Amino acid sequence: LAPQLAKALAPRLITPAVFQRSMAGHSKWHNIRHKKGIEDAKKTKIMSMIGKQLKAALEFGNSPTNSHLQNVLLKAKELNVSKEFIDRSIARALSAKSGGLTRYEGTGPCGISFMITCITDNKARTAPNLRHVFTKHGGHLSTTNSVAFRFNKVGQIDYSGIDASKQEAFTDAAITAGADDVTDNGEGSFTLTCAPDQIASVRTAVKEGGFEAESHDIVYLPTSTVELAEEDRERILALINDLEAIEDVEDVTHDAA
Repeated sequence: LAPQLAKALAPRLITPAVFQRSMAGHSKWHNIRHKKGIEDAKKTKIMSMIGKQLKAALEFGNSPTNSHLQNVLLKAKELNVSKEFIDRSIARALSAKSGGLTRYEGTGPCGISFMITCITDNKARTAPNLRHVFTKHGGHLSTTNSVAFRFNKVGQIDYSGIDASKQEAFTDAAITAGADDVTDNGEGSFTLTCAPDQIASVRTAVKEGGFEAESHDIVYLPTSTVELAEEDRERILALINDLEAIEDVEDVTHDAA
């Protein structure tokens, strides 16, 4: 063989220096993706928090004299939450108060039951969108009360920023106030559950104990859960992601473990 051809066909020796240079780009891209994932998660958490707080504040009215609302708007501005998101959240909350809140039921792969809360001004648009997603993933949109019996309707009150030194006092205050359950979510975040008609009294009593709630809502929790294989869990996750991508969908609850 000609020397040039032999050189071209010879195995390439990758020295440590060459390997480090080749991996540098990969490592940089990995770090960028990791950092972006963290930033996206933080942004999503902030937007979710502001959305819940706006919804709770609007129960005191949508006016400049509503100090609860003004405080949330100020916090949103400090956290660089977009005006578009704020306006959309307020519109959805007001729509829910005026009767636009609707719940749908469905069955997904492996017989998993779903409760979907929507805020919509057009049910003729929302139901077909939900039906399409369920059908796409091998499930179906169910009739009213077909799976609702598998869930309990409960009041949920969320708290954050509870100092470690005060967490025992917070738990005691919650139980004394009538909370049915106290869940420690970590990092000073707690969730209380109670009867839906007890939300106001529990929240007020806990506030008198020195703890202000971040938000509250009425949710559906499964009475029991279904264990799934990993591949089936991925199918359910794909369905949940597509449901949550529908603009009218406010919350998705299911009984998959």
